[in-house]
Amino acid sequence: MNTSINTSMNTAKYIQKKTTLKTNIKTGQAKSLLVKTFLFAALACATIGSAEAQGNNVTVKSGGGETLEMKSGWFGRDSIKVQDRFGNKLENSKGWLSRKKEVKVLGNSLEEKKGLFGQKSYKATSILGDKIETKRTWFGLGPRQTTVDLSGVSSVAGQLIKKKQTRSSSN
Repeated sequence: MNTSINTSMNTAKYIQKKTTLKTNIKTGQAKSLLVKTFLFAALACATIGSAEAQGNNVTVKSGGGETLEMKSGWFGRDSIKVQDRFGNKLENSKGWLSRKKEVKVLGNSLEEKKGLFGQKSYKATSILGDKIETKRTWFGLGPRQTTVDLSGVSSVAGQLIKKKQTRSSSN
């Protein structure tokens, strides 16, 4: 009988130590979470003043030629521009009166502009020199005018035809 009492007392002590250990771990986690929350809140409060200021410009350049520009103008003119060393670019700028989005990848580009009175224009160019441009006339109220210039494809095709003709005439 004595052994069963000792066993039950040992079991009770083991359970008490285990719950105390769990409580200590939970208390430690709570303290850690509280400290992290406090640090995050302090950091957030510290950056509010700089976020509310106008006219901030940030430019980050790497040694390899990559750039990141974030500009915030006085009258709502905001822009973000990312460019790498190969000339690929992503640009988004907006203001009170206009908006511009531009993407350039491997010599190909796409540009969208929205101007005053809601007039939108789109422009696309290819690496070969082809251009497609479309825009509305008369302050965005008139018909859409589209211009297509395929001189890049035609010049490449002409060069290929000349090359084949010179090969066939030499044989």
